[in-house]
Amino acid sequence: MGNFEKTKLYHIRNTNANSKLVIGQLLHAGQEYNPFYGVYEKKEIEKITMDPNYLLGLTTYYWHFARESTLEEVRREHFPSLPSRQKCLYVTSPENLNYWLETFKHTECQVVEVQIMGKLFKCDASLIEGNPKALSRVRNNAMRYWKGEIVNKEKVEYLVEGEVKVVHILNKKEINSITKKSGRVMTGFWQ
Repeated sequence: MGNFEKTKLYHIRNTNANSKLVIGQLLHAGQEYNPFYGVYEKKEIEKITMDPNYLLGLTTYYWHFARESTLEEVRREHFPSLPSRQKCLYVTSPENLNYWLETFKHTECQVVEVQIMGKLFKCDASLIEGNPKALSRVRNNAMRYWKGEIVNKEKVEYLVEGEVKVVHILNKKEINSITKKSGRVMTGFWQ
């Protein structure tokens, strides 16, 4: 974990699944499951069909669960002081905003600048992304992830535990200005 007080950090909020944030709002990360992981606590599979797209989605759903459970197991055993991916708030830097907006490209979202008043951990999502892998490889990559190893600077993410304050809500022009610096202009999916 490092000192990032002078770094601008942004949170991307899925507004299809969550209410919009307002300036001055305090978010508390670390006590309850975040929306990314919390779906496993709530979603029930009613009926399994043989539709290939459905089966692919189901396979992906359970692969993500296995991966996240393994990451949490490694964190608890070797890095218990770091924020949990299951309960953290995810934030990004201006340099990585473009990459993370791409992951939300089919979702209505809001981009807010935040002030971190809790723990902040910088890590590389490329170490844990991708197709299903042997759990031994996931554990090995998890060790690298939790040590803070950066192999792909485009996929850096920050995990926050504790209090986070919304200090600014970005408009389309501001988002375009930030993403233009990274070479691409994003359009049409944020509010």
